[in-house]
Amino acid sequence: MVGAGIIALGLMDVFRALMHPRSEAALSKVVFSALWAVSRRFGHRLGSIVGPAGMVVTVLVWVLLQAVGWALVYLPHVPDGFDYSSGIDPGRHPVAAEALYVSLVTLATLGFGDVVATEPLIRFLAPVEALTGFALLTASLTWFMQIYPPLSRRSALALRLHGLAEADFAAAVRDLPRTPSRG
Repeated sequence: MVGAGIIALGLMDVFRALMHPRSEAALSKVVFSALWAVSRRFGHRLGSIVGPAGMVVTVLVWVLLQAVGWALVYLPHVPDGFDYSSGIDPGRHPVAAEALYVSLVTLATLGFGDVVATEPLIRFLAPVEALTGFALLTASLTWFMQIYPPLSRRSALALRLHGLAEADFAAAVRDLPRTPSRG
């Protein structure tokens, strides 16, 4: 149940970040707030990398939530609910590490074939996790494509304003002779 809750929490954050009109994703906001706090702490020397880094970290959090959630779902079934290729001893690794490995390989849709689900419930859930991983990849790429152009325009505007400030453009405009208005 805990695993299912973590999966749902991650998917809900993805949905709210990408589909909600105001992008009300709690986890995403925490990630971005933390990165902006770090940037402020360093005097904003990180510059324009904070926005893109926040997106990457947010996607990594989403992937981590899915991987851990699915690993917790698989945990009670490891190793008995799986068939291992010859030469692989599931007893050599901690059960939690094995469950996380199966989850990551399935989420990434790699399917190495070294571990195959044999229990009917797990045989049903593994493709669901693979579809979740594919949807997460697609959603992340879509998010980058939606957000990156406005971030680029914002960065260009900030650089232009900074250049105008460096050139003391406001003072130059203020010192221009004024022409009387007609009216």
